[in-house]
Amino acid sequence: MMRRFFIFLCTLHLGTLVSSSSDPKGPIVWTRDLTLNDKFTVRFNNEDEDKLVMEISAPTTGYVAIGFSPNGGMRGSDIVMAWVDGEGKAHIKDLHAVGNSMPIEDDVSNYELISAEETQHGTTVRFSRPWNTCDDKHDFEITEDTVRLIWATSPEDPQIFTDGSFQSNYHGPDFRGGRSVFLKVDTHLQKFPDDDDHSDPHVKHWDVQMNRVIVPDDSDTTYYCKIVKSPHVYDVKHQIIGFRTLIEPTNKDWVHHINFFECNVPQSDGGPEAVFEKYLDHPGGHCYQKNMPPEWGQYCMTVPFVWVAGAEGLLLPEEGGIPLGEHNNGTTYFMLEIHYNNEKKIQFEDSSGVRIFVTDKPRPNDIGAVTIHTRFSHGFHLLPPGYNGFKNVAFCTSECTQKAFPPEGVTVTHATLHAHLTARKIKIRHIRNGQELEPLAQDDHYDFNYQQSRIVSPARKLYPGDIILTECEFDTTGRRKITYGGTSTKDEMCQGYVYIYPRVQLALCKTQYDFDNFFNALGIREVEGEVLERLQLPYKPKPNQMYDPGDDAYVLKNNSNGPQYIFDLLDVAEPSQYRRTSVADFVENLPWQRNDNELTKTVWKKWWEGKYDTFCTGHHFKRIPLEDYSVSYPKFEPYVKPIDQKCGERRGRKNQLGSSGSSSAFTLSIISLPFLLVVTKMCLL
Repeated sequence: MMRRFFIFLCTLHLGTLVSSSSDPKGPIVWTRDLTLNDKFTVRFNNEDEDKLVMEISAPTTGYVAIGFSPNGGMRGSDIVMAWVDGEGKAHIKDLHAVGNSMPIEDDVSNYELISAEETQHGTTVRFSRPWNTCDDKHDFEITEDTVRLIWATSPEDPQIFTDGSFQSNYHGPDFRGGRSVFLKVDTHLQKFPDDDDHSDPHVKHWDVQMNRVIVPDDSDTTYYCKIVKSPHVYDVKHQIIGFRTLIEPTNKDWVHHINFFECNVPQSDGGPEAVFEKYLDHPGGHCYQKNMPPEWGQYCMTVPFVWVAGAEGLLLPEEGGIPLGEHNNGTTYFMLEIHYNNEKKIQFEDSSGVRIFVTDKPRPNDIGAVTIHTRFSHGFHLLPPGYNGFKNVAFCTSECTQKAFPPEGVTVTHATLHAHLTARKIKIRHIRNGQELEPLAQDDHYDFNYQQSRIVSPARKLYPGDIILTECEFDTTGRRKITYGGTSTKDEMCQGYVYIYPRVQLALCKTQYDFDNFFNALGIREVEGEVLERLQLPYKPKPNQMYDPGDDAYVLKNNSNGPQYIFDLLDVAEPSQYRRTSVADFVENLPWQRNDNELTKTVWKKWWEGKYDTFCTGHHFKRIPLEDYSVSYPKFEPYVKPIDQKCGERRGRKNQLGSSGSSSAFTLSIISLPFLLVVTKMCLL
């Protein structure tokens, strides 16, 4: 009998294992398994519609803690701390932080301990918590937004006093960290094919990388481009089904985004092979400058996928893939573009790129991407300084989708949100017949350093006549000067990408403020400059115009011999007292922040309520003509998120329980720590 008892104790893996009655039966299939660094790992399951199940591990015999933060800092974060004490008793604490100090214990705990284990190698704790605890004062509701996970550990257990209060040691600067993730929304449902031990034999990969590019130290922004050809273009149809990044570890802080452009050349211009085959041996070079072959910018325009800082990659659903080869309604030649954000202005070498997964077993549908963004290159994407809450918007109009979508509609599978450093909130809104539906994607805690594509679940139908809006909200309170739209991370953008099937002719919806309304709101009645004709401003489609104008921010920004922004090239003509003053100087000297940002609010209202020029653009910038290209902001009934009915039930239960403190503890029977040490020695014999 005693022998069986010792065998049982040995199965505890030479550690202190504590389990609660809520320990689920059977193994958990983890949605994500993250290694935050060599000191802390996290894995979680998000399949339960009511709660999150999470497990955290660290090489410590003290406490482990993880927090859910809206902004990456302690203030406002919802924290859970757990440990196993010297008597084999597990403790879990529900805390909230009001600053960079010891967190405060909640009156009622919303965390349920599932299991806790402490060994000589570290501590592992598994727990669950509701997505919405209904505690608006102290807790963080986990939604589809980006969540900043903050973590900390200590080599020592907290002290618990006789009155039930406790005191934890400061974790120190080396035992803490953070990372942005999606917890409630999925990024992809399968493993990447090169991670799967039982991968599909029909799936191959194609690595596209720069070749020891030298990023210079004279600029904080460098765009580098290179032409490549798909090796998977045969008689059998091939499709791209996903990609992951190949970022050199030493350069991960400098690679900001990767665009993969399709290069489409009409037969009237010679076809793609005649134009691009000769560039396959070209080493590549700085994009959008005079030394870049003009064909690259002229024909490489449609983006089948994009990677942005912090993302892991993308796997498309089983319903479709991106076709390869012109004979399959796809593309053979591509341009790889990498944006290096070199804030420290150091010279370095890079060979980063992407691994593209290709299948020779075609899926039922061809998938395409539609981008909805503001036309950022012409100064119209202008953010006044010192203001929190300024918005900008872009949309696919009802007329555009009416002309571009088939009668049976298209299906949205994924969405990506993109902006730069001052963006705080982004969403892709969906309007049908004057009623807004649930957003296709929304992030009220947008993080520039985590721009992962997300699954739209359930997949959403878009029909002809629907309106799609990308709306961005910015915070420039930390800036003293105007922020313009542009290509540098210090500039701004407002972009939404939706992946749809079947692939249609629509590739891009762009929006800019009406030219006259934009300048009149600033107090400028007339501007002049040779660049206006070049950029087709004020915009008015020419008769039989085949192509929409592109964004010339790349040229203006990266031309080392020229100014950075269009407003440097424009002068005020009226009012006459400002004649010959550059528009850039004029707007920079306006009293934006005077009288509680009165001018900012006035200008923004005039822009928002005025006309917008809209562009409905197909692949290769081919224009989809609109009868009404100058439109107002659409009128619709806004979507209202349903009230969580469970919160009333939970609050009622909490009131019945009272506020007896939030500490939960589970004990491993009556086994003392000295006795466990004896057992450990016997197990090792």
